[in-house]
Amino acid sequence: MKVLLWGCGKNSDKVKAYLKKCIDDLNIVAWCDKNYECIKQKDGVKVISPKEAIKLYKDKKIEAIIPTVSPRVLNSIVHELHNNGIKECYYVFENDLKEKSDIKLKMRKISTQKPSLEYFEFHVCDHCNLNCKGCLHLSNACEESFADLEQYIKDIKRIREIFSAVHIIKLLGGEPLLNKELYKFIEITREIFPESELRVATNGILLNEQDKILFDCMKKNDAYFFISLYPPVKKIQDKIQKICVKNQVECVFTEYIDKFRKQINIEGGNDIEKSFKECRERMGYCFGLRNGKLSPCIATYIHFLNFKFNKNIPVTENDELDIYSTEYDGWEFINRLYSPIPLCEFCGEAEEFEWKCGSTEPKIEDYVLTN
Repeated sequence: MKVLLWGCGKNSDKVKAYLKKCIDDLNIVAWCDKNYECIKQKDGVKVISPKEAIKLYKDKKIEAIIPTVSPRVLNSIVHELHNNGIKECYYVFENDLKEKSDIKLKMRKISTQKPSLEYFEFHVCDHCNLNCKGCLHLSNACEESFADLEQYIKDIKRIREIFSAVHIIKLLGGEPLLNKELYKFIEITREIFPESELRVATNGILLNEQDKILFDCMKKNDAYFFISLYPPVKKIQDKIQKICVKNQVECVFTEYIDKFRKQINIEGGNDIEKSFKECRERMGYCFGLRNGKLSPCIATYIHFLNFKFNKNIPVTENDELDIYSTEYDGWEFINRLYSPIPLCEFCGEAEEFEWKCGSTEPKIEDYVLTN
């Protein structure tokens, strides 16, 4: 198979090695990179410009274009292919690159008519068993609340219509292990997004109480536990690890978390561009899906805060994007998700405080800046 690999960065060698296992007759005709004038060659093969790469494909001298870049960079390549009339390319997703022994090696065809989405997270429940002081998700300030499975199915089918793929999906809460139907959310997520890395973010304390059906579902659907390493979790880390090993389910622990932070300035007035930049540098992207809305940031949690403490921080249609709107396509969604939103006005310089659980009587000062 004659292919062109697009991107000579740090991920390219890993993708090349993977493709050699996928394709018996792999023939890398050329590499493409925006820095082609500097790189010239990679592994003895010529590095060419994007313009040359597109011509090579249109002249049928290659059978496939395969980007080797990160999910965040992928859309720029896909958009360029789309603008030049190329309707599809191939991509090796990070979840496939893990090369699990029981997962068939593959590369996946993606449409260039739509962008891919780097990430989204979804609350399968809002409440939690730890009730951490100042929880960013307001889980210790929420009543017991479980997600509606039918609404979730409807929403993720719509997400699939808007985007060609989703790279990472995180099911969380609250504490997701409190939801006895968690396995159903996992099953339908994997059915609709076969390419995605599928995480269940949990504190892990309730793992020893879970039915076998959850572990079997996790294993079958190639999902793993993403475990927040709080002080009480660290004490039972070995126990959690053994439970996962016994049930043949992968678990990954975060860095040790002994501090939380608050950054909400209830008065607003902060520089939106500055707040956005600082937040993204520190937190990355936290796209949240809830009840037909895709939020670039913490819009959902501001609703919780407003309700609990009788506040009125405004949440606009620009803070929560209606996924059923016909006003914009997938490319416009991407543009909006990666741009500052009005709520950025209410984020100030973060203050750290010692982590503490068991906060059953939350105070507004736990979440908002007091200066």
